[in-house]
Amino acid sequence: MDKEVFLSELEPGQRAVIISVRGEPALRRRLIDMGLTKGSGIEVIRKAPLGDPIDFKVKGYHLSLRKAEADLILIEKNTVSPDQEREIRGLHRNNRKRGNPECDGAKGGGKKYGAQRKRWGWGRR
Repeated sequence: MDKEVFLSELEPGQRAVIISVRGEPALRRRLIDMGLTKGSGIEVIRKAPLGDPIDFKVKGYHLSLRKAEADLILIEKNTVSPDQEREIRGLHRNNRKRGNPECDGAKGGGKKYGAQRKRWGWGRR
């Protein structure tokens, strides 16, 4: 088990696993809703020159946090498993990124949107 530190202490390129999210209940809930859950892998992409904000990659998307917010997240360095590695890069089943099936391959928003256009009389003129 490696050293437990706060997320703001990582340098660009380093990866870690989230152990816990602390802070006020409203802020804690917002961070968890953004994907910073216990056991998730996370990577530091870059830091601003003065250290605030910090750009992270978690669950396949980029997330920028203030240094004060990153100080609330306890992590464990150097313990990223292969599954967490795939999660950081955003790869899920069959090495594909997740997509919205209603919008895949359809021009103008997909089948659902097309049906709404027809129903509301927004058809082509």
